[in-house]
Amino acid sequence: MKRDNDRQASIVLAVIGIPLVIWLALLIAPSVKGGLPEILPKLLTVFNDPYASGITQNVDDLLQSHTARTMLANSEFIIMLNQASTDRLELAKLLNISDLQMSYITNVGAGQGLLKVGSSLVPFVNKFPRNTELYKLMTTKFGEV
Repeated sequence: MKRDNDRQASIVLAVIGIPLVIWLALLIAPSVKGGLPEILPKLLTVFNDPYASGITQNVDDLLQSHTARTMLANSEFIIMLNQASTDRLELAKLLNISDLQMSYITNVGAGQGLLKVGSSLVPFVNKFPRNTELYKLMTTKFGEV
């Protein structure tokens, strides 16, 4: 039974995750200096080990660990959403983010932020239509469930 659940979870993750990674690559490719050819090798790395990822809401606490700090600094792909002021300062130092780039993770709404892909930082705004079944499945807002 557990194997069936693991298999189903892997299939769902692949069906959702792989198109999402491809979509993000196509979205940011025009903004990256070398375009899609520069991004493609990094994408292949993601596909080789798609489970080597993490998520956190408070990077200030995370960055207290030397190991975690090194892992974040060496990450090829980071999605940064709205960040608290102390978290923004730590991220700016660690990832060399300019003041202008920091404005994309300062007091912004849902679906907005900054992507780090390799050495490139790309702002994004992703407004998702709320009147769809997919939105109802993905929302993390308790009042909308």
